[in-house]
Amino acid sequence: MSDTILNYYRTQSPITDPQEHTALFENLPSDLPGLHQIIQNVLIHNWKIRKFHRHLLEGRTHEYEIRRIAPLLSRILELDNQPLTVTRPTEKLAIIDCRHFATLLCAILRY
Repeated sequence: MSDTILNYYRTQSPITDPQEHTALFENLPSDLPGLHQIIQNVLIHNWKIRKFHRHLLEGRTHEYEIRRIAPLLSRILELDNQPLTVTRPTEKLAIIDCRHFATLLCAILRY
């Protein structure tokens, strides 16, 4: 594969760019199980909330409407201003849908 194509896939897009939150990606694990844990530390799928913690949806359904990583990271920090490596309680996880898991992983990998 040419360097041009590889650079294209390595470059942050408007959706994956963490912008002012780039420092959150420093010193994260480089292995997939470690990155999986990081993502689980900060996000929870809305179906889990609907099934097990419905009361947490009140006033928070806008979270899974967030499409870009920078505003998602802002919301994550609003909920709990600790590093991404810290496991949060359920009520401090960002309520999202499937695409957010993939998009956050993509942003971290591109970093």
